[in-house]
Amino acid sequence: MSETALRAQIAALERQLAAGRLAGADDVLELPRDLTWIGAMDWGHAKPGCLGWAALWGEGETRIHVLREWKFVGLADEEIAAGWRQRTQALGVTVRYVAGDPSMWIRDGRNARRGQSRAETLIRAGMPLRKAENARTD
Repeated sequence: MSETALRAQIAALERQLAAGRLAGADDVLELPRDLTWIGAMDWGHAKPGCLGWAALWGEGETRIHVLREWKFVGLADEEIAAGWRQRTQALGVTVRYVAGDPSMWIRDGRNARRGQSRAETLIRAGMPLRKAENARTD
């Protein structure tokens, strides 16, 4: 899909939303797979964690569209890495990086047998993980 066609599709959806019409099942935005794709991960083991896949587009990549999210609970680090790989391949995208919850870099003893943090485990399993910041800007 060309940039012009994508812009026209997005503009049509934005007009519908501005008019108070919620997007429905027929209002699906098909994004080209060659856009810049990123991910984000909020850690959770006993409580749900979440991984998301999003596309950046527009001039200066100032727009973001979340394509998919995956909530998980009670999974081992290796299972999360495998699930991320499978879902990313199924989406047919190449993820530039995944912004990860800073708590994943803590060596808290739960991975003592491996001597590494959750982040290190996920990175070694192929996830392009970067440490995010919890600081908020207003």
